[in-house]
Amino acid sequence: MHYLMTGDAQALGTGRKARLRLLAARFYPLRPVVRFVHVYFVRLGFLEGLPALVFSFQYFVYEAFTVIKVWELKRLHHNEPL
Repeated sequence: MHYLMTGDAQALGTGRKARLRLLAARFYPLRPVVRFVHVYFVRLGFLEGLPALVFSFQYFVYEAFTVIKVWELKRLHHNEPL
């Protein structure tokens, strides 16, 4: 069956993607820490010294602001106080 006929997301083969998005959303608050570890340790940023530490910390702050902004938008969308 086609998506246009049924309206079912499984017809597009997006069921797996939807499950992965829900799983990723559950761990979304950990995203800044994971980003820092990835940039500084996995990509061997510690070998570059202080500039890489500052760069990795900037990634951490950027991701933290993103998580906070998403929380704010969700709360405003549901008419909840900040």
